[in-house]
Amino acid sequence: MTRVYSASFPLRREKSLDDLAETIVKWVTGSPHHNIQIPDLEGINNDGFSYERGTHTVETLRTEGKEGEYLAIKHKHLDKGDTWTSEIVGGIDDKGFRTSIVTDYQSATRGTEIKRGNKPIIVTKLIDLLGGGFDGSILVVRNTPYTIDIDSVPFVIEGLKNRSGNELPIVYVSKGGNEQLAISPQELALKVSGMAHVLQEKTCLEEEMRRLLGERAIFRGYLGIYWPNGKINRIPPTAEKIVEDVYWKVLGLSLSSKLPPELTYEGVRRMKTQKEIERLRTEGKDREEEALELAIKEISDRDKEISDRNKEISSLKEKIGGLVRIVERENRQIGETKGGITIKTPEVREAYLGEIRDMIIAGLEKYLNRGVQDGTRRNRIIKEILEMNQTSGRKEEVITEIKRIFHANPRSINQEIISQMEALGLVLTLEGKHYKVSIGGEGITATIPSTPGDSRSGKNSASNIIKSLL
Repeated sequence: MTRVYSASFPLRREKSLDDLAETIVKWVTGSPHHNIQIPDLEGINNDGFSYERGTHTVETLRTEGKEGEYLAIKHKHLDKGDTWTSEIVGGIDDKGFRTSIVTDYQSATRGTEIKRGNKPIIVTKLIDLLGGGFDGSILVVRNTPYTIDIDSVPFVIEGLKNRSGNELPIVYVSKGGNEQLAISPQELALKVSGMAHVLQEKTCLEEEMRRLLGERAIFRGYLGIYWPNGKINRIPPTAEKIVEDVYWKVLGLSLSSKLPPELTYEGVRRMKTQKEIERLRTEGKDREEEALELAIKEISDRDKEISDRNKEISSLKEKIGGLVRIVERENRQIGETKGGITIKTPEVREAYLGEIRDMIIAGLEKYLNRGVQDGTRRNRIIKEILEMNQTSGRKEEVITEIKRIFHANPRSINQEIISQMEALGLVLTLEGKHYKVSIGGEGITATIPSTPGDSRSGKNSASNIIKSLL
């Protein structure tokens, strides 16, 4: 069983666990993948509820005590032999009304690729129908982005400086010099709701944000993920699939964060069992044997859970080991071939991961086309090497982006161009009336004018950079 989705967030305190159960019913019965009707789930808000028909099972646990009241609902669905398990837990205690949603996946066959964790619709429904609660002192969980103007900057700063007590990360979407946004904040907010907050600038706030945040400021079309631990991820506006990239980053945090025990299905089951054991103990000696049996069963269940977790850890270690081996092969550029050959590469910074490997493959292609006679053994060997090793295609992407940056033929190199080039790993250093362009600020440089003159200057600068560095 592999966890592919996890989220935990507060809901409006005015709502109840019965409201939570009602929303889950709407989710299950409203899905085109589930042939379950509303009457089938009558009583789902009660402890001990159970439903089983076809490939679906639904179970409910509910308990309350001095700490609070808790409801846990598990929905299991078999799909072509694969098992999908969703657990939705709600708790109302001195910390407010909180919920957690997790999805686990288990393949019917060994060696099957792990499914990627798409966001369950129930997350959006809970926020829409019950309303998100306060995450910290300022931000409320919602499916829409916050729009930030100059008047709201002070409250934004509290969150971006990690002083508002929020547990979910904040994604800040800045406007570029042309007052444009790199992505749709609404699309992003809907994608990451329940896992992160999204803030978008109404107008360009670069000057104010740089004054108040200094190096922590995000501006000129960039996106920034402000993590609760104080770290920041910066994403350039020219990056590809930004919304997907942000989603997988924040999902990664959710999956790696341990849920509070009381917000897990197993945690609610334990609280319920412990409460029952205490009740039997207080009823006298006549019930002690029954209490002991229940305690033994609880220990057995915990042992099984530990065993299952150990198996999961072993499986993950095996998968991680496989990924490490893949990365090691990639980092060797061209590793061991059928003939056992290893090529050592120089200690230079690559313009992109796999650049040297691409150079070698491109060199072999030129050699094959220009200097190797058809029908010879050498020709066949090189052809087989090239068939087994394809270029990454990343070089063409970098070249296209450089041409795009300089296509507008600016009258001077500005900060926006410098930032876009830095996003590609290219550093511009001003020396007199010219800029020196290098890979990561080291090695061979290309020289371009700081103030282009004629109409072809932009194209010439791009061409010079490409020829000298790529």
